[in-house]
Amino acid sequence: MTPFQESLSDLKTGFTAGFWLKLSIHDVKSRYGRTVLGPWWLTIGTGMALTSIGFVWSALFGMELAKLFPYLTIGYVLWMMLASFLIEGCSTFTNGVASNLQQSFLLPKSVHVYRLVGRAVISFAHNVAIFIVAALIFQISVNAWTLMAIPGLIVFILNGVWISIVLGVLGGRFRDIEPLIASAMTLLFLISPIIWHADSLRGQRHLVDWNPIAHY
Repeated sequence: MTPFQESLSDLKTGFTAGFWLKLSIHDVKSRYGRTVLGPWWLTIGTGMALTSIGFVWSALFGMELAKLFPYLTIGYVLWMMLASFLIEGCSTFTNGVASNLQQSFLLPKSVHVYRLVGRAVISFAHNVAIFIVAALIFQISVNAWTLMAIPGLIVFILNGVWISIVLGVLGGRFRDIEPLIASAMTLLFLISPIIWHADSLRGQRHLVDWNPIAHY
């Protein structure tokens, strides 16, 4: 069996085993252990921050809150999931839990990748409730094109798989990768159309097209 075939087999076996999903759920629960609301505390914290930003931004720049807030919320919760792929992906195979599991059990290496992606998706599922509430309050229209969000989200998550694999390998070899990416995240956030709209650049709209984060 060639290395490529071994890799494909590992990806298939790791996914179908389903063990990664239990690990993802356990990770989220353990992070908020002994709390009443559990992971919903993350949603509450994110919602409060976005509400504050929305009101301040709309007042400062004269933007209509009904248009800004839904755009801001969905962009930010997607950014949080992407940030998880980028930052946590660097330690996919080297964090303490992954190392201990790999030493104790003969697991497909892709289990650790799916575990990370699953954890990020669970957090996203909690945070997307903020956008749903905003969409209901500001009466966001829903049409056939809205369904494109489903394949778009699937592609987004699949990208998280390869990002976690690549950064996991690089991060395991070069330990400076993780702090480097973590340091760059603030800059990437500010230059990406998350808390501002791409149309505000007017004649410089092409700068957004050059930003790979913007396409996500």
